[in-house]
Amino acid sequence: MILHKFSMLKYLLPFFISAIFTKLAIFALIKFGFYKKPGERGKDRDIHKKIIPRGGGIAILIGFLTSIFFIEDINRGVVFFFLGLIFLGIAGLFDDKFETSGKTQLIFFLISGIFLVIGGFGMDFIRNPFGDLINLKIFEFPIIKVGETLYFATFPADIFTIIWVFVLISSINLADGIDGLISFVSLSASVVLLIVAEKFGQNDNSEMLKFFIASSLGFLIFHFPPAKIFHGSSGSYILGFFLAGISLFSGAKIATAMIVLGIPIVDAFYTSISRILKGKTPWTAGHDHMHHKFLDLGFSHFQISAIYSILTFGFGATTLFSETKEKFFGAVIMIITLVFLETFLDFLIHKKNKKI
Repeated sequence: MILHKFSMLKYLLPFFISAIFTKLAIFALIKFGFYKKPGERGKDRDIHKKIIPRGGGIAILIGFLTSIFFIEDINRGVVFFFLGLIFLGIAGLFDDKFETSGKTQLIFFLISGIFLVIGGFGMDFIRNPFGDLINLKIFEFPIIKVGETLYFATFPADIFTIIWVFVLISSINLADGIDGLISFVSLSASVVLLIVAEKFGQNDNSEMLKFFIASSLGFLIFHFPPAKIFHGSSGSYILGFFLAGISLFSGAKIATAMIVLGIPIVDAFYTSISRILKGKTPWTAGHDHMHHKFLDLGFSHFQISAIYSILTFGFGATTLFSETKEKFFGAVIMIITLVFLETFLDFLIHKKNKKI
């Protein structure tokens, strides 16, 4: 394809498209009411003191869609991957405007997971660190025939795939609490997955990751602390879905993605369990995520994002030359480290409040 002749210059296309649409979105989203006034969502959820538009993630999507022109093998999986991203971009904008319920968002996440299942993405097996592969394609039966192609549903593989999508989107969405945070985390994770793709010669994955990184950087110009625009639900949905899909697309690199994105995943589970123990529902909005704790201790938005990025890339780097067993023990160490960090931050905040 003639576009490939432009080599590295082609990655400037999603960067500039994302940056231009982000700039336009800052004015358009405010004009059409995609924002909340300071204090309108409660003091625990509002950190900024002025109106900042939400829904900027759609600009990342528009920039990333240009990658379709550079993918050599546009198969069923690629098509449904992009359709899932577009669906979540629209669903996210809907949530940014109307603040849908947790149940509605759950439906969005489940539908997006079904897009990947239809596209042939599947968590068909789990690598057992102490033995053979664990097969997840236990039951398989036909569901629809399109032309000469017969499509099958597989259980529990498809269920695990949908759960994986739900966990990643939810974790990224819950981590989106301060300027730049999920941008830096997703960029760090993408760089690690890019190195993995290059290592195993996964050219299409590599291309999509490079375009995603370029598009995210175009948005980050305006989202860098102090932010002029927020990702909104459209952004967190897109980032989470992309990382979930690309990890499946990369030959089921679930362990790598799980370790790379350990901070938002562990934080989501830690916060949910803490809320349940306090008699609250886990999806209740609050000021108790790890990034909130760092804020309470006096860290700036940029400092917190930098800490998350360093930890994300550090955890991810350990997976690059690790086998399944090493990744398993690495994941255990990562979980223990993050739970200790969460507990230590709780201790520091309790100590600080006690002095007041």
